[in-house]
Amino acid sequence: MKKKLLSIFMGLCLLVGGGTAVSAADVRGTMRDITPAAIAKEMTAGWNLGNSLDAYGTYSLNNETYWGNPKTTKAMIDAVKNEGFNTIRIPVSWGEHVGSAPNYTIDTAWMNRVQEVVDYAMADGMYVLLDTHHETSWLKPQSATLDASQKQLVAIWTQIAERFKAYGDHLLFEGMNEPRIVGSSNEWSGGDADGRAAVNVLNQAFIDAVRKTGGNNAKRCLIICPYGNNGDPNGLSGFKIPSDKNIMVAIHAYTPYGFTFRPEGNPSWARTTWDGSGKSDIEYLMNNLNTSLISKGVTVIITEFGAVHKNNESEVVKWVKDYVSLATQYGIKCVWWDNNYHKNDGESFGLLDRNSCSWTRKSVADAVIKYAGSAVPGGGTETPTTPETPQAGDMIKVQIVSDWTSGATANITVTNLTGKALNGWTCTFTLDRPITSLWSATLVSQVGNTYTIANPDWQPHLAAGESYTFGCNLGSGPAQVTVTGQTLK
Repeated sequence: MKKKLLSIFMGLCLLVGGGTAVSAADVRGTMRDITPAAIAKEMTAGWNLGNSLDAYGTYSLNNETYWGNPKTTKAMIDAVKNEGFNTIRIPVSWGEHVGSAPNYTIDTAWMNRVQEVVDYAMADGMYVLLDTHHETSWLKPQSATLDASQKQLVAIWTQIAERFKAYGDHLLFEGMNEPRIVGSSNEWSGGDADGRAAVNVLNQAFIDAVRKTGGNNAKRCLIICPYGNNGDPNGLSGFKIPSDKNIMVAIHAYTPYGFTFRPEGNPSWARTTWDGSGKSDIEYLMNNLNTSLISKGVTVIITEFGAVHKNNESEVVKWVKDYVSLATQYGIKCVWWDNNYHKNDGESFGLLDRNSCSWTRKSVADAVIKYAGSAVPGGGTETPTTPETPQAGDMIKVQIVSDWTSGATANITVTNLTGKALNGWTCTFTLDRPITSLWSATLVSQVGNTYTIANPDWQPHLAAGESYTFGCNLGSGPAQVTVTGQTLK
């Protein structure tokens, strides 16, 4: 995720409940003939061991504590399991622990330490997602550097896969984390065509490398991602689903940004309370994931989500209910990003205090578990309801991509809910914010803020249930755009 480094001046914390030795032979489990969808069904709530094994800066085993977090112990993982989470993502940065080309040999001590932490979770019967995390210094999804990036990615994953190939189906490999070109204008908006094409190549290279190692890796569930783990229409544009049947797709979605983060400058659209007005952003996200991936038989997992601490724990609980409940309705499992940072500033996503193994925002942790349909210790469960059939009012969705108060860039998604295929389509709708320009669609007419827009020449067909997204610029207006008077024919 996008993060500011935790202060390296934080006092290193005492270990809690030392690192209990765990026999690898006892924890590996078995490899069943199980589909990704079935695995996702067995998963409940997920938690990230963030800013520990993914920390970087010292090129040694000390990386794990370099950002101020204590060394990971079995007691920490037990606390996560005992709270009710059954899925843990272990982010790992490998780039500072490999030798030179062409072998990129991983340091044995680092590999052993990663395996030790994986075994902590496997011993608790948890699902484990193991990734390559902060690798943007060498993993560059662009045609100009693709060959070098691909070779290093393949070398690293071949070694990881060899080390863990005897492990059962509770261990999943996640090929990349937020692959992107740092500092580019579209770093966080889904990249460009060149970058997205490069990510497709890297995803396939990861899959091929793991499968070639054999053993249980021949059918291990592997997790791939779009550019930057972006789940918006632009991020999923041109995204290729490999023919491999044992894959999931990972998305990161801190939605809506004004509530989940602390935007610089405290803009007017930043929020500390959750009154449901931003729920449409969550609905837009989930609907797009459903249309683009789930409806095509692809299992989706949100491997990072969360909301920072703003002295608003009860409000975050409300947000979690809306977010996780809707995700669960679509079969999407959610993994909270926990960086063990708990102060009321910065990127304070912490839920578990790893020093004391106690929960600093326990009601939030409980909510994540409850609305995922998981049992809360000492509490009940919340069984998600079946998603409602979309109504005509859902035909047009507007999502703000970038807002600078006096104007904004947005995506408008048209979904065919007429029950029949359309060969040449026209939609009419009214917004409470003016469109100043648009692309990838045809403006037929405008009366005030009521617009009639037709398909572009190259996209006349819209099957029943299918969606099409075009872009536009908006004038000034509310951060949450309201759409009324929708028709599609």
